[in-house]
This record gives sequence, C-alpha cells and structure tokens, in this order.
Amino acid sequence: MERYRKTTLGIALMLLSQLVFADNEAGRDLFFRSGKYFVVAGVLVILFVVLFVYLIMVDRKVSKLEKDDREH
Repeated sequence: MERYRKTTLGIALMLLSQLVFADNEAGRDLFFRSGKYFVVAGVLVILFVVLFVYLIMVDRKVSKLEKDDREH
C-alpha cells in the first residue's frame, strides 16, 4: 500500500511539473498586452495588505486579552 501511494505521488508530481514549466509564449504575450498582469498583481498586493492589517488587529486584541488575564 505504501509503495502504491509513493508511486502515485511521484507520477502526480511529474505531471504537475510538466504543467508548471509548460511555456506558452502566445498566451504570455496576450496576458501582458491586455493589462491583466497588473490587475492580478494589484489584487495580490491588496490581499496581502488586508491580511497583514487583519493579523495586526488580531495580535493587538490577543495582547490586550492576555494583559487583562494577567491582571486578574
């Protein structure tokens, strides 16, 4: 059973690497020319900023709760 799982995982990783390294020049040019590259980059930046701000807010709330717990 273990050998079957390792073999299946190996085949899946080989197929995935073929998909990742597939080079489609025409698709890439269309992606950059249409301006979608900057849209995707902008959305990713916004998501990371929102996530970072959310984590800071949660950290402050947890710190405040820990401080209140120590006082009681």
